[in-house]
Amino acid sequence: MYPEEGEAYSVFAVNGMRVGVLNCYEAEFPELSRILALEGAQLVVTPTAADDYTVLRTGERTKTPYPDVQFLIKSNA
Repeated sequence: MYPEEGEAYSVFAVNGMRVGVLNCYEAEFPELSRILALEGAQLVVTPTAADDYTVLRTGERTKTPYPDVQFLIKSNA
């Protein structure tokens, strides 16, 4: 089963698993993961452009890239 072209928040069959895809920015909104889950997604993939670290306003580098986004993604799971 393939979604119609341009259909938002579609779930695709990949090797027998139902997969939903969000982009980097969309990961910040838990409602979008919920929509995909309600559509039957067993896995939500969210490619990001996260770097190896984040530079804070103080000039200090964090040990994890985008700690706020990583927290949000884990809490959505």
